[in-house]
Amino acid sequence: MVLNINAEEERISLGIKQLHEDPWGRIPQAYPRGARVKGKVQKITDFGAFIEIEPGIEGLCHVSEFDDARVENARDFLKIGQDVDVMIIDVDAEERKIGLSIKAVKKAEEGTDYRAYLASTKGESRATLGDLLKDKLQK
Repeated sequence: MVLNINAEEERISLGIKQLHEDPWGRIPQAYPRGARVKGKVQKITDFGAFIEIEPGIEGLCHVSEFDDARVENARDFLKIGQDVDVMIIDVDAEERKIGLSIKAVKKAEEGTDYRAYLASTKGESRATLGDLLKDKLQK
């Protein structure tokens, strides 16, 4: 697809990605808060794990959303390539971010009202720089 024509510099800008639908236009409807999905762990960091929920779409499961008990090392809890059940706890199409929780799935399976859990986490699913620094400084 032609993106830009600059006659002065005799340049034409082309784009391949623009030929395909942007999946983020449908993500909020496809993955509403509270939806349970299966995903595959793609990357593990000190602050959580990136889990692919469909090809090309990953969400972050913050280490605080792994389990009720404090998880010191994310790599001890999850392995790359592992299939996991997660719950969508936040979707921000503008920022292209999806918040995931393993803990919310466990609560739902235990019979805990996961909707109340989701309400209690509203706006808290994304780690801030302050959260990450606080965790590092406490160690």
